[in-house]
Amino acid sequence: MTEIVSNKKILVVSLTAGDPSLQYTAKLIMLAHGCGADMVNICVPFSDPIAQDAAVSASHIRALKGGASLDAVFDMLEKVKGAPLMLTAYANPVFAYGYAPFFARCRAAGLSAVCITDMPFEECGEILPHAENSGVALMQSLAPCADERISAVCNAAKGFVLCVCGGASAAELKQKISARTSLPVLIDCGICGIQSLCEAANAADGAIAGGAVKIVSEYGEDSFCRVESFVRDCREALNRMGAD
Repeated sequence: MTEIVSNKKILVVSLTAGDPSLQYTAKLIMLAHGCGADMVNICVPFSDPIAQDAAVSASHIRALKGGASLDAVFDMLEKVKGAPLMLTAYANPVFAYGYAPFFARCRAAGLSAVCITDMPFEECGEILPHAENSGVALMQSLAPCADERISAVCNAAKGFVLCVCGGASAAELKQKISARTSLPVLIDCGICGIQSLCEAANAADGAIAGGAVKIVSEYGEDSFCRVESFVRDCREALNRMGAD
């Protein structure tokens, strides 16, 4: 995970695997990387995504209808070379696939990190050894909570810590996290504009931008140039901020 740590704000760009097709997703991964994304977050489509924007939910359904199974996503990722990758998935398909084979394929695909969206820190004991054996970082996320839990999560964290709140709460939480670990703190912005992205990154070491998911959801195979502009604009905006 050291490949994304730098003297600038970290930019992670999210894409839904298989929307509009897995072949197109592969092209967008390399595009985002070439336009300045430090890492690309590939979201495995799920039939019932929790608390997601309508555009995100629609992208998941389209991808599943197009055949973006977990195996198919791994097959696609194994062909993508040179871009640091993170995989975001829900617990059910990972459990059904099997923890050991799941992380074996993560390693074969060259993934740097995995985030299990609906698996809290307290429930990751079973899966953590498989992640460690594979050399793939299992991301931990934090919302405002008791100091004891922040300490426990920071002690177990690898790569970076995800912060799932915004505004003054994010800045306060970032301070508490940074007092306990030297790992970068990233804020997941979801689908947002450049201004909101910068506000989030200002409170942390960088941000995860989901705006490309909405662009692809709206424009399908005509989204290439729009995604290119979005990622370049995000990178330029964060570059102007520098790093803390």
